Amino acid sequence: MEKIIRSLSDYTNWVNEYYKKQGEDRKHHFFRGLSSDKYNLLPSVLRDDQLNEKEVILDFKQFSYPKYSNFSFIDDLDKILVDMRHYELPTRLIDWSLAPLTSLFFACKYKPEENGKIFILNPWRLWEKLVNNKNTPEIHQIHIISRALLGKGWDFGTIKKFIGEKYFFNDLSEESLVLPFPYISVFSNERISSQKGCFTIQGSNKNELETTLSGLEVLHSVIIDKSCKDQITQELNNFFINDFSFYPDTVGMKYVFDKYKSLFNRF
Repeated sequence: MEKIIRSLSDYTNWVNEYYKKQGEDRKHHFFRGLSSDKYNLLPSVLRDDQLNEKEVILDFKQFSYPKYSNFSFIDDLDKILVDMRHYELPTRLIDWSLAPLTSLFFACKYKPEENGKIFILNPWRLWEKLVNNKNTPEIHQIHIISRALLGKGWDFGTIKKFIGEKYFFNDLSEESLVLPFPYISVFSNERISSQKGCFTIQGSNKNELETTLSGLEVLHSVIIDKSCKDQITQELNNFFINDFSFYPDTVGMKYVFDKYKSLFNRF
């Protein structure tokens, strides 16, 4: 049964206990806050049957020129997908955060009438299950770009040939691309930096992560009581964790003014 969070202290205590149970694993895990416990972990481009992922990428390439004129929509596709997420376009990426309180904020920010939910992913354990060639140079990038190219409609044979020619790696298997791959991107813009952003990129399996990762013991979750969302948001604001913390621009400033009537009000 999932833990129910009713306060900021409930959550921080739970996170500390969660990390204690990880034993010698000292690295930070990935957190994702959802405003409704009815939502699942499915990339935005797969949520709408009318979307064609390849066409979305081609449209972005067409309309984003000349900003990306020096980018290759093959070699740099993983970086481009991150920027597409920044502009809230549908991709095969799912946003996560290394900061637990960031995810708590987003779980409480919207839908006050519904329970929120926070998923916690152990990316390092998942990485161990996915990567068999740990001494191969660029193996991390090989897994990421291979999955990104799935989004361009490339078949496995074409991807394998590309990886072999570019990275001198000929052991890529179709099975190795089934599950999503976790990674921490370069903090290429202020929002990603402030939100401590990280990602999973979907593999060939198009199901939600709860299904694809079932049984691997890498994914956990807690529920945020809907009746406590506003109180938790106010508690976070006491520590100046608010919209402006995560949207360090005029958008975030407007959100804070709308709710608190000043950047410096606590409630």
